[in-house]
Amino acid sequence: MVVWLTLFIFTGFSGLFFNRVLQVRTDGYPAWFFPLSLLPAVAIGLAAVKFVARAVAKLVDVGGRGAPARRDLSGAVGVVASPMLDGKFGEVRVRDPRGNELIVHGHLAEDDGKLKQGDKVVLIELDNESGLFHVAALKE
Repeated sequence: MVVWLTLFIFTGFSGLFFNRVLQVRTDGYPAWFFPLSLLPAVAIGLAAVKFVARAVAKLVDVGGRGAPARRDLSGAVGVVASPMLDGKFGEVRVRDPRGNELIVHGHLAEDDGKLKQGDKVVLIELDNESGLFHVAALKE
């Protein structure tokens, strides 16, 4: 969408500019002026697309790397982000392999007690039914 929008905007405005210049320099507007103004307008539009596409490629993931699957986070070390992590629920701040910080939901085993915010944990495995990670405290 960015490519087409850029092409049409720059081609359109530069076409208007070239048509106006040709009309002012000659008295009138013969039909053969249209292809004469169309060629430089399209060239300017294509050049603009090249520069804008390069700029947008720096902001958008064009390599197809995307976000990791949640299951791939098993074994990752994180920190408790919620005020408390217990046998029912809690949030864990973890980094993915690309270094992005993510918040995932998890729970401890029922007999493991509770962990407070800032405690280090490791993600064991993802439970498919609940969508929560089984989490264990990381002892240093």
